[in-house]
Amino acid sequence: MLRESLVLLRERRRKTEYPLALERWAGASAGAGRYREATTILGAAEALREAMGAPVAPVERADHARILADAREHLDPSDFARAWDQGRAMALADWTKVIDFALGE
Repeated sequence: MLRESLVLLRERRRKTEYPLALERWAGASAGAGRYREATTILGAAEALREAMGAPVAPVERADHARILADAREHLDPSDFARAWDQGRAMALADWTKVIDFALGE
């Protein structure tokens, strides 16, 4: 279901909905043990949120913090920083590429 959501958002170019969808995808990635991927996606989501002036909603903050904590716990600090920076750079360069990355395309 998350995959279909990301595909539809990309097709419809609904940029304002990207951050939350990406954060949910990052949660699924972290839950599957793909912490570098989760970190890259969260970095991208944060860059998009900053660009839009749209902070994480209060109801989503606990999940967001949990995903970040899980990723930090499982990644070397330098790996975490590289993945985070990669996501931010990807989002700022071309925000549609973030969904391509998440979907493995």
